[in-house]
Amino acid sequence: MELTKRQLTAALQKMARLSSEFSKVQSLVVEHSIEVYGYAPHDIDNDEFIDACTGSCGESQGMTADEFDKSMKDALELMGL
Repeated sequence: MELTKRQLTAALQKMARLSSEFSKVQSLVVEHSIEVYGYAPHDIDNDEFIDACTGSCGESQGMTADEFDKSMKDALELMGL
């Protein structure tokens, strides 16, 4: 599908805006993780979080706080921490 210059500009601007918003929110989650668990999710290869919340596998399904807590504890255990 070919976009018009106007459509392409709008899409690029939206990508930049969403990327900036994601970065800010991700920082909050990382700060929380370091405070509570001693590690950021990516430091302990928390694939469940990465797949559910970062878009690394396409669309993200998200997760609840309880699911996040379990995923962090599971990842810590797998790392032997």
